[in-house]
Amino acid sequence: MPIKIGSAPAAWGVNFPSDPQQTSWSRYLDEVAEAGYEWTELGPYGYLPTDRETLKRELGQRGLKLAGGFLMPVLEDPAAWPGIENTLLVLGELLAGLGAKFLVLIDDVYTDQHTGELVAEATLDEDA
Repeated sequence: MPIKIGSAPAAWGVNFPSDPQQTSWSRYLDEVAEAGYEWTELGPYGYLPTDRETLKRELGQRGLKLAGGFLMPVLEDPAAWPGIENTLLVLGELLAGLGAKFLVLIDDVYTDQHTGELVAEATLDEDA
């Protein structure tokens, strides 16, 4: 079975759609291509261009393909589920339109990624 190896914005220190301290999306794509990768993951939604044609062009100019993407919402809050669903549908359409095969849903973190301070208590559903 052939193995395909790619990279992701997280490997370049990208954790947020926008942060002045992290690598710009265009530099990330340039460096991924320069490193010899053929595949990339989308990273935090909004980091790479969200317009399908723009992203297709930017990937194509560098000989890159999109493997998939992820969404990392707070899953424990039922009030957030309609917004999560809407974002998943938009994200899924973008990924499918670019031939990506993977969409991963990850529960949000409980600590601030900059400071390490606790931002939410982990909960355990006793009925589960």
